[in-house]
Amino acid sequence: MTTVWVLVHEHRHGTELSVHRTRKGALAAAMRPILDSLDDVDPALRRRLEDLIARGEYEVALIHWQSNIGTPEGRVLRIEERPLLA
Repeated sequence: MTTVWVLVHEHRHGTELSVHRTRKGALAAAMRPILDSLDDVDPALRRRLEDLIARGEYEVALIHWQSNIGTPEGRVLRIEERPLLA
């Protein structure tokens, strides 16, 4: 059985899904909405997230974003492991 990784991005306009072959690919894709959300963020938090992303620490960046920006704004980014059914 093949596994795929689904990036789920819930926000005020709905839910977006993207399917990836690896967890690393899904994590990398999660960085785009994170970077896009940093315009009105405290500069120290912005630098911290940008630094984590630049170093490839995607898991930590995702957790940090979710607790500091995503959840308070009602946004969710999560990665789900799913079997690919033939």
